[in-house]
Amino acid sequence: MFEYNKFDNQTVAAEQFRLVDKSGRLRAALGLEDGGPCLSLYDEQEELRLWVGIGGGGEPGIVFYDKMGAARASLGLGEEGNPGVHLLDKDENLRVVLSLGNNGVSGLDLIDRDGADRINLGVLDDDGACLVFSDGRDQSRIVLCADENGVPGLDLYDQNDNVRASISVGENGEPSLELLEEDGESGIILDLDEDEEIAKEN
Repeated sequence: MFEYNKFDNQTVAAEQFRLVDKSGRLRAALGLEDGGPCLSLYDEQEELRLWVGIGGGGEPGIVFYDKMGAARASLGLGEEGNPGVHLLDKDENLRVVLSLGNNGVSGLDLIDRDGADRINLGVLDDDGACLVFSDGRDQSRIVLCADENGVPGLDLYDQNDNVRASISVGENGEPSLELLEEDGESGIILDLDEDEEIAKEN
């Protein structure tokens, strides 16, 4: 296992180091995988529980495993140096992603058992914030946003990605409700003017 030993400068060089307990069970291994260094830690049943290393592309990462050997959580940096956290279920299906992009855009994605994004929460590059609810086809159905000035808006979509209802409060604090046809044309618009009178448009 050792390539060579060099003791002149108190240095030991090898391709892999393995740490075993008194019973000879593997508890830790330090070596190379796909050209990158890594440290693997094992429990008393010699089941991998923690992996720390640098991937083939040079990205560092940490992976946590459960007692059954399934990867359940990871923390790492992507190819462009952006950090991310992944949470997986017992079948190693990705269920939660926490990310930070190059331009400082942060996001949280909640994923169902079939791999579809169902809830997305993010802060946009213009400092606005959005919360998106999607159906099982990754189709956005509810979008709640506040722009950089804190002006809120809520859009409801049909199954064909058409906005059918929109509620907003303008910068002047006046609320508005708009109901739209399938082709995007306005059907009914309700506004509350400065005199707090309801104005209706068809």
